[in-house]
Amino acid sequence: MLVSIDVVAIHMKEQLKEWGSDILDGKYLQMRCVAHIINLAVKDGLKETGKSVERVRESVKWVKSTPTRSRKFKDCIEFEKIASKKFVSLDVATRWNSTYLMLESAKPFEKAFQTLARNDKKFKKHLNEKKYGNESLGITTSDDWSSVGRLIDYLKLFYDLTVRVSGTSYVTLHLLFDEVCEMYTMISEWADGIDFEVSCMADRIKSKLAKYWFEDELENSKMNRLCYMAVILDPRRKVEYLEQALKNVYGESRGKALVEEVKDGMPLVFDHYKHRLGLPGSSPIVIQEDVQEHSGSGDGKKKGKIWGDFRKMKRDAILKETRKSSKSEFDRYLEEEEDDEVVTRALVGSEEDEYKFDILGWWSRSGMKYPTISEMARDILVVPISTVASESAFSTGGRVLDSFRTSLSPEVVEALICCEDWIRSSDSELVADGEDEGDEVVFQNVYAAFQARSASAPAGTSGSSRAGPSGSSPATHVLVSSPTMSQVEEDYVDNNSDENDETYVDVEPDEE
Repeated sequence: MLVSIDVVAIHMKEQLKEWGSDILDGKYLQMRCVAHIINLAVKDGLKETGKSVERVRESVKWVKSTPTRSRKFKDCIEFEKIASKKFVSLDVATRWNSTYLMLESAKPFEKAFQTLARNDKKFKKHLNEKKYGNESLGITTSDDWSSVGRLIDYLKLFYDLTVRVSGTSYVTLHLLFDEVCEMYTMISEWADGIDFEVSCMADRIKSKLAKYWFEDELENSKMNRLCYMAVILDPRRKVEYLEQALKNVYGESRGKALVEEVKDGMPLVFDHYKHRLGLPGSSPIVIQEDVQEHSGSGDGKKKGKIWGDFRKMKRDAILKETRKSSKSEFDRYLEEEEDDEVVTRALVGSEEDEYKFDILGWWSRSGMKYPTISEMARDILVVPISTVASESAFSTGGRVLDSFRTSLSPEVVEALICCEDWIRSSDSELVADGEDEGDEVVFQNVYAAFQARSASAPAGTSGSSRAGPSGSSPATHVLVSSPTMSQVEEDYVDNNSDENDETYVDVEPDEE
């Protein structure tokens, strides 16, 4: 039985409340995965791309289907003198990012595809006989490649965004607001552009994203307000930047209303942390009521009492001042200009200085100045905005084949798994022999060893090839993505696949 994320969130709020560990009744509990939202929106938008993408897809599929066709296409590449070590990759229909990578890999070979269409009658006949709706698909034209080029530029925005928000070595919550604003602006420009196909795609994407992020008309309950609070907790931005950005994106009135909503909600979170810390606006201070007496003479005990009275007096004064100043800690943070050199350099310095700014490190150093807000920042900024890292830890989808998975037989998959096991082996002679010559030599050595073992294996048995190059135990590791692995796949397919190879694909649900 499938259960929606909203239902799970409701039950989680109830459970946390029962445990007494919820914050503000779970108001800011649910954070939707950015990567999933982008995936849904872009997949929906690609439905408007028309013939151009389908023609490229069929062309790539035809080229990748057999070794003979691949060799013919490589001959066309050499004839056109296209200098590229890469090769075309086929996409998976349910993965928009693979469609982007397919188009990006095919675009440099535009002239090679045109040469193939002129010289190979079977290729041209296949595309002309292929149906697209009620009409013939046809071969790719110069207009198709122009359209594909523009589409690559547009999809790159979403692809790069997905990569950034899926990072695991840095916090990402305070980055989301900038990305959403940039995305909203760019999509609005595309929708108003003269390119009809791109305009239709932009309208569909914007309509989908509006359900989760955009707030140009009504309050969007699905947009977690922690995304806005994270901007305020960035000492380079604070409320001033948030207000300016929201007004630029959503207009004067709507932007102002959103800022006021966030400014009203953030003190509630601040008050929660004040209560949790024990003292308003500061870290809890443990007061020792009993004065420890010095051992020794009576004079020592008298001095201990005087010292204890003095400590009590100073303690009361400090607590009084702390309570007085802590009431304005949040206001002080919003109003004061940070004279920190790191913040200044991140604002007016180079792009590298901005990139190197460590927001968690800054709050760690500012804990004495803003004790309560630093606790808030620590908890809020580390909220992940993508489940990619968590899912990859439990998923086996990317461990056998990389993102360029195409027509691979079970024997090829076995070869790849064996290769990975051998390469990971610390005492592998194959790796040692090629360690000074780069990864390509390593893969060539491993591939050659696998071919030799396959040739010497008894007929009808494939298990004998599972032993490592030095007689190691059968492979226990699975393949991880490698920048050169796609070339090994292509070489092996060229020499071992045939016309009847099947295409293996992964299917994702359309919605969360």
